[in-house]
Amino acid sequence: AYSEDEKFFIDRLEKAETASRTLSVDLDEDLESGLHTVKMDANYEDESSNSYSETLNIPIRVEGKPDLELLNEEMEMKAGDTSELRVKVKNTGEQDAESVTARVLSERSQPFSLEDRSSYVGEIEASETSEAVLEISSDRNAVLKQHQIKVHLRATGDSTEGDNNVYTFTENVDVELQDRTQSSLIYVGVLGALAVLVFLVYRLNRNRKSGSEEVEGGEE
Repeated sequence: AYSEDEKFFIDRLEKAETASRTLSVDLDEDLESGLHTVKMDANYEDESSNSYSETLNIPIRVEGKPDLELLNEEMEMKAGDTSELRVKVKNTGEQDAESVTARVLSERSQPFSLEDRSSYVGEIEASETSEAVLEISSDRNAVLKQHQIKVHLRATGDSTEGDNNVYTFTENVDVELQDRTQSSLIYVGVLGALAVLVFLVYRLNRNRKSGSEEVEGGEE
């Protein structure tokens, strides 16, 4: 623990008299929930100027908090395809997480475009797991390798416990681009070639029919 006021003066205290002071204390972010003790050294004198020193143990209760993490941190898709990024979000903390949202953070240098930037998950109780669904598209000309995108998780504390704090977490998801989708121009070319072939067959049959009619007319 660290207090903003490392040393402060209380005042003269008569027998059975009390005094109160408010201290601001910063706690480690990774401090476990439960009952902890803050030690304080008290220095004082009596009316005869005799000095005394005593260690006071001040109890402080640290409440639990939600802690969100992703269970599945990889997926596969084709370059040029649009796929659903389904991530399982687990609350490994000691407190329920409310209003949970997942948001994809994509850098400009990455070959992805976001169809759905965020997904609302809702409440995730302690030790429970829920799913966020986000739709992403990849560039067909992207390098076929493993890319990494960031998923930003946001939640509020358990309101029934009086926790209105906002908690944020950032997790990484590996996206493996293993293949490419076929260009739509290929299908256009195939349809065009098929149309030309049908036209040539039609003209050939028509020419043959015209030639047969001329032969029959000459015989008459």
